[in-house]
Amino acid sequence: MRAPSRPDSDGDHGDSEGQKSRAGAWLRGLLRDPAAVVALLVLGGYFTAARLVENLYPFSTFPMYSSEHTDSASRILALEADGSAREVAEYTAWSCEEPVDLAREPERCASLPRYSTIPYIDREIVDAIRQRGGARAGGAPVTLVRRVFRFPKGPGPAQIEDCAIGRCTAVRR
Repeated sequence: MRAPSRPDSDGDHGDSEGQKSRAGAWLRGLLRDPAAVVALLVLGGYFTAARLVENLYPFSTFPMYSSEHTDSASRILALEADGSAREVAEYTAWSCEEPVDLAREPERCASLPRYSTIPYIDREIVDAIRQRGGARAGGAPVTLVRRVFRFPKGPGPAQIEDCAIGRCTAVRR
């Protein structure tokens, strides 16, 4: 006959049998609670539906957390004449030489190796430029650029590359 083991400081007997029996008791107790069973069924149904339809609201497989890793990130910014980079949202009015067209970006930035983008953020930025269109007094020339940040495999700072995607006049806040 085996002698009972002494509990350690957290009350655990240190054996896997005790852990298994506690886990089993917890699961049996959970399955006896109708609200918990319904919650588990709803959660399971959501995960199943999300896997079937992928990203159709209100379902999502949360691709932003996927295992796909990238070695770059990018952002659309405005470069002022002195070389300082600013967010598009820092300007209240825009007038560009030609409409900003993200569809033409691949040909304009063909010299850059492949880079990562977040399309919906890029569309929001371009929409903001279009909504704030119209020449206004007090504007300064800016170059609209795709700024690409390349992350090294090891330690070290990101490398920065810019690709011009438009020339505009913009009024800062």
